[in-house]
Amino acid sequence: MSTNNSSIESTESPAKAGNPLGVLLIVCFAIFFAVLNASAIGVVLPEMAVDLDVGFNDLGWVMTGFLLVYGVAIPFYGRLADIHGARMLFLLGLALFSLGSLLAALSPNFELLLGARFI
Repeated sequence: MSTNNSSIESTESPAKAGNPLGVLLIVCFAIFFAVLNASAIGVVLPEMAVDLDVGFNDLGWVMTGFLLVYGVAIPFYGRLADIHGARMLFLLGLALFSLGSLLAALSPNFELLLGARFI
């Protein structure tokens, strides 16, 4: 009786295998910018208050809004990743994060800045 090892297939296709080091670097890069975006805004809050003519009480929402959405949405992101796949959700999240950052950088008034930070 002979055994045929060629009939044993890998559970992971080569197209989905990916480079573990590359994935790690991309995820670390994205996390770095998320943390930078969450914390670096505190440095420029005084200048933003002057430029946008906004009080510090209202301006606190620029930082709080980003962190609030970030913290509340994490469980939903996990469930969506289970349903639709982590790669697709990561790319969509990265695109939305980039769009929100670009809108925040180009915002001419406080309302648009606040909305962009929520994105």
